[in-house]
This record gives sequence, structure tokens and C-alpha cells, in this order.
Amino acid sequence: MTSRIIFYGKQIGKIVDALEHIADYVETWDTITQDPFGGVEFCGCAEIPEGREREATRALRKEESNGLTYLVEFGSMKRPSHAYI
Repeated sequence: MTSRIIFYGKQIGKIVDALEHIADYVETWDTITQDPFGGVEFCGCAEIPEGREREATRALRKEESNGLTYLVEFGSMKRPSHAYI
């Protein structure tokens, strides 16, 4: 079972940087798209193999990405963790 990390940010480059920063932990990722609700934000999604979520979020915290938000969904538990990095 995989977990997902969903990124939101006003600058697409910051999302790309964050995805590259956790590339060692990512199983697959979706195309980065503009906010489907008509906002000015972009979003991207990365799937992380179960058990590697902690390593991936630790790597994200090391990244200097002001203004980027991410949401972590752990497996099927749908227990989101929300943080600004």
C-alpha cells in the first residue's frame, strides 16, 4: 500500500524542487497541474511506498521552500498531516 504527498504552492518551480528533493523515496508522481478550483496555486502528487513516509517528510523539512504546503495521506488510513515548509 502506498501513501501520497500532495503539494500546493504558488510557484511551480518550488513543487518541482520538492519532488526532486524526495525523488529517492517516490514510487510515482502525477503531472503538476493548476489548482482545479480556479485558484492561482499549482498542485502535484507523489506516491511513496508504505514505510518510507517518515524519510520523505524528513527530507522535505530539510528543503528550504518557503510558501509550499504539503499534505501527507498515510496508506488507507486517510490520516492527513498538514505542514508548511
